[in-house]
Amino acid sequence: MMETTLTIRQRRTITKTQQPLGISYVFRSVVKEYELRKPQNISIMNIAREHDVQHRRVYDFFNMLTSLGVCRVIERGRLAWVGLHEIENTLMKTYAHMEMTSLCECQASLFNAGTSPSLGTLALNFIGLYFFLGVEILSMRQAAKIFYDHQSDIKSLERRLYLVLNFLEVINVVAHTSKTSQYRLVINRERIVQYGLLARKNACQKLMVISVESLLNRVDSIYLSGIYIARQEEFQILSCK
Repeated sequence: MMETTLTIRQRRTITKTQQPLGISYVFRSVVKEYELRKPQNISIMNIAREHDVQHRRVYDFFNMLTSLGVCRVIERGRLAWVGLHEIENTLMKTYAHMEMTSLCECQASLFNAGTSPSLGTLALNFIGLYFFLGVEILSMRQAAKIFYDHQSDIKSLERRLYLVLNFLEVINVVAHTSKTSQYRLVINRERIVQYGLLARKNACQKLMVISVESLLNRVDSIYLSGIYIARQEEFQILSCK
């Protein structure tokens, strides 16, 4: 009797351990195939049936991809593939908006994801945070604290953010480090950051904000380093509350 119980527990443990890996493998295969074929009539339900994956997970994954510009919606449950190349364009616009908004909003307000944020919102917030802070590695738990609206369940937010990061690993945007809940950005950020900082500089001039950066022809690396340090210090304070 004891041996049977242990066997059942072991099977459950194996199933739980293997399931995320299985889903990630399926999604990687789908992305690889769609990058080659560029299908224009993708059915969420067909993917779920073909690969024996919960349709909710497929919906979640493609919802995030749509937010990143990789897909576009044709109708409910049906999508057209645009391509992974569109991620950079989406992030350029997102980060530029962050930089411009930061001229009149504090960091806590800028990154507050609100109640029940979509996976796409969480993905864009998390990736944008790398650029905004000028860092290579972020802690999921620290990020969750500044995304948190203090009205819902933060554990639920962390679970959703963890799911988002698993999806972002599938498309090679982030990679899990050896430390718990820490993720490294693995995409090239140069064009994205340059575009965002230029948008910030132009916004400064339009708003007639008197600052050093509005007077510079280009943002000096030393001046930019000072901005990043100030932002990182504020982030540490907010994420420790």
